[in-house]
Amino acid sequence: MTRPTRAPISFTRRQFLRAGGAALGGLALGLVPRSLALPPSVSPADQGRILVIVRLDGGNDGINTLIPFADPAYHRLRPTLAVPVRDVLPVSPDLGLHPACKGLHALYGSGRLRLIANVGCPRPSRSHFHALEKWETATPETAATGTGWLGRYLDWTAANQRTPASAVHFTSESPLALRTANPTARVRRHPSAGDLATDLRDTAQLIEARHPASLYCLSLGGFDTHAHQATAHAQLLGKLDDALRGFQQTLNQQQLAPQVLTMVWSEFGRTMEENASLGTDHGSSGPVFLMGGIRGGLNGAAPGTDPVDFRRIYADILEDWFGCPSEPILGPGLEKLALA
Repeated sequence: MTRPTRAPISFTRRQFLRAGGAALGGLALGLVPRSLALPPSVSPADQGRILVIVRLDGGNDGINTLIPFADPAYHRLRPTLAVPVRDVLPVSPDLGLHPACKGLHALYGSGRLRLIANVGCPRPSRSHFHALEKWETATPETAATGTGWLGRYLDWTAANQRTPASAVHFTSESPLALRTANPTARVRRHPSAGDLATDLRDTAQLIEARHPASLYCLSLGGFDTHAHQATAHAQLLGKLDDALRGFQQTLNQQQLAPQVLTMVWSEFGRTMEENASLGTDHGSSGPVFLMGGIRGGLNGAAPGTDPVDFRRIYADILEDWFGCPSEPILGPGLEKLALA
């Protein structure tokens, strides 16, 4: 028998925010220790744990985001794009943030930002479509399963927790990451304002209004910087920095910051060497940022070495943040990064 499908549910932005406060299954807002492992019968919604994902579409230049300023090859291969050492915001003797990321640098200094360097994908693809598919399904070495890693998490909560998790996305189409085995009404679209800062402000309002979602997916585009990259990339990083800083400040004011973990990622990085058009081409690995409900710091792999498998970060989030076993969702054999 064919399972009947439900018509997509959509709202205006105002209707969605107004409805959030009356949504069933509201979040319990008690503070939760970051290292607490949840019993299998307890859902993240019951504990108030929330994951916000910001995807940087186009392939962010991670090399000019988390900059290997002490590497002579960086300056040699980027004669026009290398950020001067005096302008880099250092986070270690070898790495620093782009000068447009002053808010993120302050969060790092306060211990609320984890920087994971050189994160990549086994068998990487330089196709936007295929790279996104690998990251969002978490099946980089095999054909896509048809479900996303977060969709499989939603399915797991439906089978194992008294309050199944739900998700909200601000993208025009539901991200592949949220695709479940049996589509249900647990994934909703929120109309995007076309501005990341505004979308994150709406996210904060929904969280404060005790909307039942424990997953929020947003995006910022424009990172496919093949030509004249310097100014455009700096402006994009400035938008990202302003949006994330404002979001974290709002959560702090609402006393919700310990319950919200924000992850920032992109489908691939850019080449170390700049091209003849004063831009960069599709590369492989790049940094991932985790902000908020996590101990800050710096880890990952050094540039030029084997990258960190992005699924190890997913395993940390599933097991240590959501209290969900990672193996049914990501498969066996993945070692966590021990980020908690």
